[in-house]
Amino acid sequence: MKKTIAILLVALMALTLFAACGSKTDNDNSDKNDAGEPAKSDPTPVPDPNAELYGTWAVDFASMMSEEEKAAMEAMGVSLDQLKMEFTFNADGTGKAVMEMMGESENADFTYTVKDGKLEMTMTVDGETNTQTTDYTLDGDTLTMTVEDETMTFKRK
Repeated sequence: MKKTIAILLVALMALTLFAACGSKTDNDNSDKNDAGEPAKSDPTPVPDPNAELYGTWAVDFASMMSEEEKAAMEAMGVSLDQLKMEFTFNADGTGKAVMEMMGESENADFTYTVKDGKLEMTMTVDGETNTQTTDYTLDGDTLTMTVEDETMTFKRK
């Protein structure tokens, strides 16, 4: 049981070490068409494909743990209410990670990019910068992230 809890805590800590930076910019600032005339603006706005990710997401610990694991945590005097892990994703490619365990708290800012179903996050914690790429899926208010065969489920706050 201790091994299961240790694995869970390692997985949680690994997720806090995510980070990603960089963004693609369009260097063509031309405001003229091929004929040298002023370009007409496109009246149709392009939707932001990452907009569904924006906001704060909290780990759903209850859905990730078996009844046996929950009982083991309770036997150790740890309730799920004492565990908190949240990621906030902003539209500008920045975010904040918050993790609390049994009275201890860790906060870290990060940058991120999204491409082809992959989320890359870069985070600096205690002077160490780490970049992690994870598969992710969004289904309504549920965000699922998978890193090295470990899957975490987040709910939108």
